[in-house]
Amino acid sequence: MFLLFVLLVSSPINVYFSKSIDPSVATDSIAKGNVPLDSIYQYWIHQAQHSIDICIYNLTSDPVTDSLIAAHNRGVSVRVITEANHRDNPDFGYLEAVGIPVFDDTSGP
Repeated sequence: MFLLFVLLVSSPINVYFSKSIDPSVATDSIAKGNVPLDSIYQYWIHQAQHSIDICIYNLTSDPVTDSLIAAHNRGVSVRVITEANHRDNPDFGYLEAVGIPVFDDTSGP
């Protein structure tokens, strides 16, 4: 399966890490460290108006799961891809229960 994700935005790309970083190795934009990533994800999910295509290794955040469900409920098309080893995680089941398609890396065309 070949996937192509294109994000068209006029703002710069921001890089966030949940742990501390060493900004001295940056060559262009300096990443932000020690960021509560759930709040960043939630912000962008709430901004979506048409579609959300998210590829996530594992999902263990109720706030992010709830935000994806809320987006789906307001009419945003939501699709999720995950790692097959984490496919049985309850959060993915919650998404599927409301009609959000969840694929994993073993899903065929």
